[in-house]
Amino acid sequence: MGRAPQVKGWCPDVFAPMQAKDGLLVRVRSPLRGFDAYGLRALAVLAQRFGNGCIELTNRGNVQLRGFAAESLAEAQNFARDASLVESDPALEKRRIVMVAPLAGLDPTEHPRTMAVAQAVADFIRDEPRMAGLHPKFSVALEGGGVVPCGLLAAELSLWADGTAWRVVCGKQMSTPLYEAEALRIMALLLERVATDMDLARPSRAIGAFCACFPDLGWENIPAQSSGSVLVGALPSDMWGAGVVLGRMQGDALARVADVMMAHEMQGERVRVTPFRGVIMPQKLAEVLSNESWLIMQADDPRLRVKACIGALGCTQAGDETRDIALGMAPLIPEGQLLHVSGCVKGCAHPRVADVTLVTHGEDHYDVVLNGRARDGAMASRVVPSAVGDVLAQIWKEDTLHDDIS
Repeated sequence: MGRAPQVKGWCPDVFAPMQAKDGLLVRVRSPLRGFDAYGLRALAVLAQRFGNGCIELTNRGNVQLRGFAAESLAEAQNFARDASLVESDPALEKRRIVMVAPLAGLDPTEHPRTMAVAQAVADFIRDEPRMAGLHPKFSVALEGGGVVPCGLLAAELSLWADGTAWRVVCGKQMSTPLYEAEALRIMALLLERVATDMDLARPSRAIGAFCACFPDLGWENIPAQSSGSVLVGALPSDMWGAGVVLGRMQGDALARVADVMMAHEMQGERVRVTPFRGVIMPQKLAEVLSNESWLIMQADDPRLRVKACIGALGCTQAGDETRDIALGMAPLIPEGQLLHVSGCVKGCAHPRVADVTLVTHGEDHYDVVLNGRARDGAMASRVVPSAVGDVLAQIWKEDTLHDDIS
């Protein structure tokens, strides 16, 4: 097995880039309501003018740009400021950590106050000076339920809708239901605590100690949940969900989306990035873009069944190429199964459990993990690339036989 991968202690942004094999890597956080045509155009220009043009969608619904150079970073930062892609103050940019479910404000079956509550939490984090002490990897999620069930966003602290009320969520624990005013008061209290207590800075990693500090919230175990939908196809409010192949596109593709929106008088419409490495757009925009090769418009497309990181092309920690093998295997993957191809045991492309995970180790071989994460124990090790297809075929054949017997 290769050397242990390096885990960075912060999430990169335009003002705090991260060094990668293909240059500096930066992230632009998504606005709560998504990007309009001008924002998409600015992202495309930022990626093409200052980076290598590669744009990736992250597990938290943000946008990652690759290949930036240190000598032009200051110019890129000024461009991002002028285009309103980021806060002018780098310290405030770090506090843009509130996420909402992809259909927040669009789904008539969600909690009607989802966006209002999300904005209230975001305003508190932005304006309260003590929030400067939040951990660099801290995040907050607001999930209103409805078409997208609660529990699909990964965050340190969350508020989940429960009927007309809200529950505070940390890891696998949730509070008893709270009315909105009380939920906001409690959330402010919890945020102040984790911002000032180093032992609780990452509460999802210290759930027992965190919950013990607030016993009056009546913490309960979260029931088992489904994995949810990737949101591809027709959605409420005349929106359409589309996958993005391996969550990756080029700047010229995004520029085309902006051009189409402007040409069809959709400047005021929004495109949202989902945490499933996809996008949500107006149906009329989807109709124009239906033949774009980097977009996945149908829910039965096998390319939705694979996830892969940038691999050795852009990451020094990756053992080998990942993307071609993932796409090559896609047609073989049974419906309802997920294959994750990871360049190392960090599993950046899919930190959660996958049906099958292939992990490269830099010696022209893969480890195969069943029903686990990239860091978990392998059921088969040192599988050469030419044998991977046979191993996966055997796994899926056995699953099929088991299903037939059941």
